[in-house]
Amino acid sequence: MFLIDIFKILLNILYLPFKLLKKQNKVLFLSRQSNVLSLEYKMIIERLNKEDEQIKVKVITKKLEKNLFSFVSNFFLLFNQMYHLATSKVAITDGYSIPISILKHDKKVIIIQMWHANGIIKKIGLQTLDSRGKKGKKLALKMNMHQNYDYVISSSNETSKVFMKAFKVSKKQILNYGTPMLDYIYDKKNDKSEIIKEKYNLGNKKIVLYLPTYRKSQINYDEIVNNFDFNKYQLVIKNHPVDHNRIENGNIIIIDKYIAEDLISIADYVISDYSNVVFESLLCHKKTYCYIYDYDLYKKQFGFNIDLKKEFNKYSFTNFVDLLKEIEKDKYDFKFASKFLNKYVANFDGKSTNRIVDFIIKKINS
Repeated sequence: MFLIDIFKILLNILYLPFKLLKKQNKVLFLSRQSNVLSLEYKMIIERLNKEDEQIKVKVITKKLEKNLFSFVSNFFLLFNQMYHLATSKVAITDGYSIPISILKHDKKVIIIQMWHANGIIKKIGLQTLDSRGKKGKKLALKMNMHQNYDYVISSSNETSKVFMKAFKVSKKQILNYGTPMLDYIYDKKNDKSEIIKEKYNLGNKKIVLYLPTYRKSQINYDEIVNNFDFNKYQLVIKNHPVDHNRIENGNIIIIDKYIAEDLISIADYVISDYSNVVFESLLCHKKTYCYIYDYDLYKKQFGFNIDLKKEFNKYSFTNFVDLLKEIEKDKYDFKFASKFLNKYVANFDGKSTNRIVDFIIKKINS
């Protein structure tokens, strides 16, 4: 841990010359979630360019890998991030960013956390410290995990409560604007159902879409396959991007090339678990179910903000056979589901991106 202290001191010393550089009317987008520009970042950038062409945009998206070559590339990446953090007026991140949390920034740099989910079922950020073990918790605190945010974008008052704990921010720092993904779902022009159905020759069977979240253990595919009625329904699965659980079965169609929000459009029924796509599925008015067979284990490993057994009890199942029986009834209670949805997603009007961009421009011009 002593080496981390040295690393932080050296990094801040190296950062000092960058802080002397002139600030530009620039917005920096940082992400460790992917190596490509995310849909939400793209939507904000397009809106920014439309509103003010004079505002510069810099995107640095890079997943950190652990090998000798990446160690060298990460070193240069860090310097690139430092330069643009020092010379931007606004910086946006969608997860944990080392330079944002460790460096001591000029007060003129506005840092915004735009977490990559709507409605937070499982614990995130600083909420996860106790589940990391003694060594993991100490390391996270040493690395200043989730510090230095000026504002956090939220989708509801309930979600804001989670962010206040997860990022140690006050209510005044919460921007209850909703996220660009809500706008994407809201706009029916983005519906890709016909394209996907044709591409994968999905036929006329009713489609059950399974969207499992990341888990450390193996997914219980045996119970799904052994009980699924393939004669009546088509099962489509999208794997979590960082999950290595895989299944090979000729009756199942695996689609990983489309984002979950696009795949939801093809479904008659959506099955997930602790993933926040549950809310996005409900926003699309899909019959949505939670298959939570490993509820107690997942709770121990990650922890929950939302008790699905209690709040979404009508459509949360630990047994897959019981879930299928509920699908067979085909009498979905959308009134019950909407009550659950509206508690955690309150900004569904197609204007979230506009609110975010207006705020960014205001801060740049102030």
